Amino acid sequence: MAGVRLTATVAVVVSCLVGSALAQSIYSGGTLQGLMTYYGSSGANGHCSYHMSGAQGLPWGQNVNFVAINSGQYQNSATCGMCIQYQGTGSGAGANPVPSTPQTAMVVNECPTCQDVHGIDLALDGDGAWGIVWTPVPCPGVGSSPFQYSCQNCNTGFNKILVANHRVPLASVAVNGVPLARSSDNYWMAGEVAYPAQITITSVTGQTVTDTLQPWSNPNGVQQGSVQFPDGGASGRKLMKMGNPVAHVGKLRVQ
Repeated sequence: MAGVRLTATVAVVVSCLVGSALAQSIYSGGTLQGLMTYYGSSGANGHCSYHMSGAQGLPWGQNVNFVAINSGQYQNSATCGMCIQYQGTGSGAGANPVPSTPQTAMVVNECPTCQDVHGIDLALDGDGAWGIVWTPVPCPGVGSSPFQYSCQNCNTGFNKILVANHRVPLASVAVNGVPLARSSDNYWMAGEVAYPAQITITSVTGQTVTDTLQPWSNPNGVQQGSVQFPDGGASGRKLMKMGNPVAHVGKLRVQ
């Protein structure tokens, strides 16, 4: 049984490493071309679990739309909290074309039905499947506001921690020097933790910051951090102008 548990743990860690590498690749790559669909205005809740602690109402979620990203790029929650800038290309079909002016959105959910390799599902009411170009950008509303931490059903021997309000996606989290595995619903999994605890957070752009986690007030507690990734290291990119070549081209499908 110990061997089974060890194998499962290794599998989770490997999955986290693969997801982190994919998120880093997406964030450092060029403009992507894909297909955008709609899944309704009630869809701001999602697999990334930010709604569990009200994290979508933090500065990073202000004045942005919410989206679900295709499962291939969701990759075990690696792109949760990533902001993107997107705009319509004019191709597609339906009643509600995507605006051709740049829009900003944050990934809060997974879209397992998105067939396009760079497909995005918009959490707004609408109709159609529309060609877009999109690129990751730092979340514009964050400013100097700190991270938020929350815990789900935490107890003395188990801690399931969510980090929110980060300027750019997360690559890794460690608590008291112990690297944590990431769950598919965007929590960082720890066993027993001695509090106050040191939490070390690394972004997909290579920035690392350290903060202090206090003991949780209840098993589903929320606490505000005191740090944020530096603004200078989050090198945002603007959408390439229409007509310029894109770095990666997804297959466009009208469903």
